[in-house]
Amino acid sequence: MQTILTVISMAIGALITWWVAKHYYQKAAKELEIETSELKKLNILILRAIESAGLAKFNRDKHGNIKGMVIGLSGKIAVKSHFSAEDFNIK
Repeated sequence: MQTILTVISMAIGALITWWVAKHYYQKAAKELEIETSELKKLNILILRAIESAGLAKFNRDKHGNIKGMVIGLSGKIAVKSHFSAEDFNIK
């Protein structure tokens, strides 16, 4: 009899623990989803400000979402040389 009561008590305790944990994690997941959404919006605003200031240019998909960054490279190369047959020991 004592063993049966112990098993029933353990099962009830496990169910209560499971229910409380499930409730807590569902609430935390909902809050995390809200925070993630807000951070995505903030990141988009920051990237638009950077682009508006002319500091960067971004690739976008057909819906206007930023998908990458355009990196423009430019430079100049100046080469000046003078060769003669003496430099190569040609006779």
